[in-house]
Amino acid sequence: MSEFCKTYNHPFGVKEYSYSIFSQEEIDDVIDHLETYYFSKPEMCDPKRPGTQTIQSLFDDLKFQKISLSFLESVRDYTNQPEIVSMIDLRVNYKYNSWCYANWLSEDNNVPGIWHTHNEVGYPQAISGIFYLKLPKSPGGETKFHVGGNLFDLPSNEWSWFIFPSVYNHCPGDVTSSEKRYVISADLWFHPAKNLPYLLNYL
Repeated sequence: MSEFCKTYNHPFGVKEYSYSIFSQEEIDDVIDHLETYYFSKPEMCDPKRPGTQTIQSLFDDLKFQKISLSFLESVRDYTNQPEIVSMIDLRVNYKYNSWCYANWLSEDNNVPGIWHTHNEVGYPQAISGIFYLKLPKSPGGETKFHVGGNLFDLPSNEWSWFIFPSVYNHCPGDVTSSEKRYVISADLWFHPAKNLPYLLNYL
């Protein structure tokens, strides 16, 4: 792992990769970019998804390159597969989704989070990640997990990747203030046409 990253273990194999490579200025710039080029344009948001969510190709935008590379590094460590970062061209050897979800409390935006998994692609070996760009200063907003009949929340740590199997059921945390909560999520799985079964045996 990078010298700029620390790893922490959480319940049921969820691992946290805490990076010190991001600055507040960089994060603020990413949030401004999200508001200007995504959330202000209906065509850049996904009408099939709950809340306010961007289209699922955020990592195609160079503004998110540093965040996307930290996601790949985290998945590489989680699966113990160094090839994941050395083969950077995701479109050749991997498939991926990447998006930002924003929620806050207002008259027009107070729908509670929906329990879901990211395993819609039909690959049980897929890996998912959650990255808190910004959490409200008020209590709440932590993603909730329901695994094996057990409930637990992720800690309120911004600029960390929380990596977990895509089959894990989870729910966005409820926000109790008008301050926006910004979360980047990503899924990664191997292209079915490629003979790269690295993730099949990690569980």
